[in-house]
Amino acid sequence: MKHLQILFILISFFIYHSSIAQQNNSINCYKKVKKETKMLQKYTCNKAVKKIGNIFEQYNYSLQLKELQSILTNKTITKHFKHTSDIANIKIREVSFKICNGSFITVYYKQKNNKWYPLECLVSL
Repeated sequence: MKHLQILFILISFFIYHSSIAQQNNSINCYKKVKKETKMLQKYTCNKAVKKIGNIFEQYNYSLQLKELQSILTNKTITKHFKHTSDIANIKIREVSFKICNGSFITVYYKQKNNKWYPLECLVSL
């Protein structure tokens, strides 16, 4: 009976420490995602790729103003496209970076002077 108690204590100990390790990994991942998101909001697409590394997914779109509402917030649209005509073709690049533990940061960029500048970030934890 005493052996079963010791075995139970050991198993409980390992389960507890495994849970703590998972929590620490989640916290570290959250901190990394937060830091990378701040950085991505400032850098052009090329600079972001150099800093973070490989792109997980990338798509280029040519959209009209009314179609932007499906991917960008109204605040972003108003700030960056308030003087754009309704029928203009707006070039948007969507880039997803895998950060850690299945967490992604997707950045939407607009093209200006042959460079891609960030508009908005979307985080998936």
